[in-house]
Amino acid sequence: MKNSSVNRLSKCLGLERKIVGVKIINYKDQFDKLEIDNLEKRITFCNMVKRANEGDLFKAKEENFFCEYGAYALGIIKPHNSIASGNSYDAAGLYESQTIARSITEEMCYLKHDAYGVVVGPLNLMEDCDIVIVISYAADIMRILQGYGYKFGMPKNIRTLGNQGMCSDLVAKPFYKNDLNVSLMCEGARKYSKCFKGELGVAMPINMFDSVVDGVIMTMNPVASNREKDEILKRLQSPMELGIKIIKDTDYGKYLKKYDSYIKEITN
Repeated sequence: MKNSSVNRLSKCLGLERKIVGVKIINYKDQFDKLEIDNLEKRITFCNMVKRANEGDLFKAKEENFFCEYGAYALGIIKPHNSIASGNSYDAAGLYESQTIARSITEEMCYLKHDAYGVVVGPLNLMEDCDIVIVISYAADIMRILQGYGYKFGMPKNIRTLGNQGMCSDLVAKPFYKNDLNVSLMCEGARKYSKCFKGELGVAMPINMFDSVVDGVIMTMNPVASNREKDEILKRLQSPMELGIKIIKDTDYGKYLKKYDSYIKEITN
């Protein structure tokens, strides 16, 4: 189902970036046995995701992480007690007091288990992954949230504030909470991932991905305008490629008005 879901979501939303998968590798022997190219450079995790957006599949370990805070979030490096206590963010002037900085650090959900490395790449090229990341414009993230709501209801674990937007918001928190999260991104994520101002991120555990994509597809007819449906049809190889028939003039606002008029009629 995974590759089918990648295709269906990309075609339905017209995604410009590839959908990314992240796999946490816990042990050295597991890492060494992976027949995947090892990242040769030392770059930020944000830049790793950018490379995956562009089609690269690779594995990376501690010496490949240019930003230690990304390695902290993914459990690759254990943060010093002074970092866990919020001292570093307080010293950087990001928060008014150490107590605020400490509470922020705790909410980062740094993975506590010892991880050796990660595999990052386009989801459709990965045999296995833990977390799925989509970076796109706000309207696309809205549609993914609508798909989530169709299957799971109101999200309960969305936590973001513009700090460690890629590593914490889009990997550590979904992994830790086993739930979807949205990211406003951060300065580093926008810089190293080459994100435009209007782009956001959303991530979820792989076990949710197929269901969320189904939800996006099933809400397309009531949500998408006729113009948007025409654009979707142009992207499809066949009219039924998404698994449902695309029907025009099914704006849910029209049906809400019809239903509300009916209720008023029978209750007056």
